[in-house]
Amino acid sequence: MIKKLFILSDGNSGNTGPFEGPFHQFRNFLKDSSISVSFKSYGDNLEEGDCYLVNSKFFRKKYPLWDDKAVTHIREFLDLLHRFTNNVVWFDTSDSCSSNQFAIIDNVNMFCKNQIYVEKEMYLKNFYGGRIYTDFYHRRYGVCDEQISFNHNECMPKENDLDKIVVSWNSSFGEYGFGIINRLNRRLNNRYPQASKFFLKLGDPKSRRRNTVSCRIGVNHLRNTVRFQRERLTDILASSWEVSTNRINKKQYFRELLNSQVCISPFGWGEIAYRDFEIFISGAALLKPSMSHMKTWPDIYVEGETFVSYSWDLSDIDEKLHYLGESTTSTEIAQWGQETYLDSVRGRDAADLFCKRLLSIVTGDRSTLQ
Repeated sequence: MIKKLFILSDGNSGNTGPFEGPFHQFRNFLKDSSISVSFKSYGDNLEEGDCYLVNSKFFRKKYPLWDDKAVTHIREFLDLLHRFTNNVVWFDTSDSCSSNQFAIIDNVNMFCKNQIYVEKEMYLKNFYGGRIYTDFYHRRYGVCDEQISFNHNECMPKENDLDKIVVSWNSSFGEYGFGIINRLNRRLNNRYPQASKFFLKLGDPKSRRRNTVSCRIGVNHLRNTVRFQRERLTDILASSWEVSTNRINKKQYFRELLNSQVCISPFGWGEIAYRDFEIFISGAALLKPSMSHMKTWPDIYVEGETFVSYSWDLSDIDEKLHYLGESTTSTEIAQWGQETYLDSVRGRDAADLFCKRLLSIVTGDRSTLQ
């Protein structure tokens, strides 16, 4: 029997492209698996279906802020959807494990995120700045934010709602390659990934590379607790490695990735960054802050295999850089990271694995999503 799914997703903002990407990329496989997928934009007529999948960015243009008015409207809209289906699934496509969207969890059957805490009880805690790592910098170093956009105490889930929170899929399904085709596809919201994959330019992890380390990052985040670790990293790289973290143009940036053994990708608004996938593609070894607090899918972040981590206080980053720069480990990490990433999003079994995960979400089989 054909399962009729409607996807409410509108606009090119944030992680919308990676959220929609696999539906476009695997549309033939989904069709062959008797899964009918239709996209709806804001204002389209609603129809009866087996499930409505709602991207949180669907409401972003009308309600850029999650204030009381926005929450009230969104809850009413989700209740309306239940007239057309008995299954409404919410996709929080914001960047971090944390969320300020739990105010609507009672109105949906399942609450999906790109990545979640390993211990779901963490969602019952109040983290300064709304993220576990911003809370770390606040407590360890006394870093304070001038403005916090939401009161986490007011949007915590109830303990009996924790089971609703599951991992969907992360932003690895976006388009992060080099060149005109990939840039065009990103502008078109990842609608033609099958075409762009033929133009994907991969860096060879075994190639000779002039630079030991590359790290081109912004340090202009509005929140001090997000910016703090980036500023410390910038200072360490400048003083100990004579490495500049200043922004450069896209062409120079990709050229530098291709010529660097190790590339660093710190946390920003979330743990996972687009830079991670650009590094995999370039064939460099990925170095990131520890991600042991979270889980995601596809599980491409395997400590010591696909990436190497450093502590949140950066106390061991020099040690990690010396180790990677002076051994063959960086090549091995880079090679396995690239292969794992490509297998996960473009490999022979990628479509089947995504389809199974989607069906688990639609049917409510949480045992395979925890």
